[in-house]
Amino acid sequence: MTAFKTFAVALNGLDGHLIEVEAAVTSQLPGMVIIGLPDTALSEAKQRIKVACHHSGIKLAPRFITLNLSPAELPKNGSGFDLAMAVVATAASGHLNHKSISRAVHIGELGLDGQVRRTRGVLPAVLAAKKSGLSAVLVPSSCLAEAQLVKGIQIVPVATLGEAVAWHRGDFAPHLQQIVEHNTPRTEAEEDMSDVVGNEEAIYALTVAAVGAHHVSMIGPPGTGKSMLARRLPSILPDLDDKDAVEVTSLASVSSSKAIAGLIRRPPIQSPHHSITPAAMVGSGSRRFAPGVISLASRGVLFLDEAPEFRTAALETLRQPLEDGSISLRRANLHIEMPAKFLLIMASNPCPCGFAGSMKKSCTCRGSDLVRYRNRLSGPLLDRVDVHLDIERVAQIWRPLMADDEKGVQGSAAIRARVAGARQRTKKRLRGTPWSSNGEVAGSWLRHPSNIPNPAVMAPIDNAFSKAQLSMRGVDRTLRVAWSLADLEHLPRPSKTNVLMALKLRIGES
Repeated sequence: MTAFKTFAVALNGLDGHLIEVEAAVTSQLPGMVIIGLPDTALSEAKQRIKVACHHSGIKLAPRFITLNLSPAELPKNGSGFDLAMAVVATAASGHLNHKSISRAVHIGELGLDGQVRRTRGVLPAVLAAKKSGLSAVLVPSSCLAEAQLVKGIQIVPVATLGEAVAWHRGDFAPHLQQIVEHNTPRTEAEEDMSDVVGNEEAIYALTVAAVGAHHVSMIGPPGTGKSMLARRLPSILPDLDDKDAVEVTSLASVSSSKAIAGLIRRPPIQSPHHSITPAAMVGSGSRRFAPGVISLASRGVLFLDEAPEFRTAALETLRQPLEDGSISLRRANLHIEMPAKFLLIMASNPCPCGFAGSMKKSCTCRGSDLVRYRNRLSGPLLDRVDVHLDIERVAQIWRPLMADDEKGVQGSAAIRARVAGARQRTKKRLRGTPWSSNGEVAGSWLRHPSNIPNPAVMAPIDNAFSKAQLSMRGVDRTLRVAWSLADLEHLPRPSKTNVLMALKLRIGES
């Protein structure tokens, strides 16, 4: 009895693990079994394999075929192992050379007619195949563009099981169209900051937030432009660099049922409904994991409109990701680390009816309702927010609308250029550290004698801390915003003006 071997990839979040797929034929009644901790979808694969082989003109051995997925202790799920198991079963039946299949990774689901279909996570699976050091990876032909985003490994697109078998025999040369590497473009329809009427102070605050990836809370009556400002925040964020673009595109590959056409360069935005569950927020699945909203927003913006209306449990799931930039999830037999480095922006009304403190309309809320509404956003969550804005209703509309272009609100392109320049200065200063933005710098770096501003500049922060207006975390976050203000103004380190402005953005006082 000879055991044949090829390879597939099991995904654990975005991490791919190389799986040995073995097949052996024994002298028993005809049949097939899959072992190695398969889930239901994998256990059903033996029927897909038998029928697909039959329709592809491949005669499997009329004996008992055992398929083993190793390592056995690693959970395996989904239908992405179909192609690998069919190929190794074909080899065990005497139709393929062992040398050819033992150097290749196979990714794809089989249809009953032998068609090779896409499975979720082709991009991270090909990345894992490249890291394994194997020479080739066979993917569904519909995923060619997605797979070719990974350089340094031979990509073999196959439309059918028959083509995969023919390639291993040397009888099939796939047509590799010249794919011009392209990125998801910025569309002209992308919402622009120039659409905002008034609210120049809020636009400036969002610019500072974009520089350092600082979290933002906006409070104001209905119709003051909170949602408009929040939805335009991604338009002033610079394009993603190669590393971040691969991460965001991999997340899209895992979560989308459609093939990815190119690298996603624009920062994503996620705006979930307030009825979202904690599981949908962080990700769910005991065996097959689906990324949550906070991971899909990584390297972009997570916008919570009417934040106090969200479930308390869902909001509290944000606390650890806001601090660490990642989320660690443990299930019964699964441990997953997922990226969650997003910029949070929350929009809230001042009270349930929305008109507390308004000069135009009286508030109809009872005192107890007001307290209950404001307490839905916990102190620990708000303490992790760097910028707190009170958005007021624009007093005059026609003057801003008729303003000259030079005096009106800058468009997103101009603001984005300023943000990109400030971020480059940040990266240059933080070169050699594990951080790339002010919003993630550790307190030990901020308070180091070589980095902390002199006592005269720090005096406003010291005064606020002594009055219990700032926690220790609040001190660090205020310093982070001060550094972003300095980078925006081309300063080598924060000035007292920067510290005062950062303190104003933090606690509303100067």
